[in-house]
Amino acid sequence: MAKSWLNDTVGGSVAGLLAIPEAMAYAVIIFSPLAVHRPEVLPIGIVSCILTVFLANLIPCAFGGPRILISLPFSLSAVMLGVLAAQIVVSVTPEGGEPDIDLALVLLLAVVAISAIIQVLL
Repeated sequence: MAKSWLNDTVGGSVAGLLAIPEAMAYAVIIFSPLAVHRPEVLPIGIVSCILTVFLANLIPCAFGGPRILISLPFSLSAVMLGVLAAQIVVSVTPEGGEPDIDLALVLLLAVVAISAIIQVLL
């Protein structure tokens, strides 16, 4: 059992490390609509995507997941979240004013959380 856990941990770590460049690119796609109005959001988004990819590969080993499982970022999801982020920015912008980026981040987080819940339930 200990060797299996070690192998799972090493496998999850390697998969997470290999996915870092891809996660960084997808973070730029997702957070660019928000960074136009507040540039400091982009590095935070990149770090959050890197942590998410790394943890998404390590967490299944703690629960003894399936024999073969690799959780990698998905390009279609990044594009959909980028478009959604742009729509959220538009919806939280008062006419002739600056967008409420904090509210946009909360709404984007809510969408991701709801998506995660649905995936766990399925």
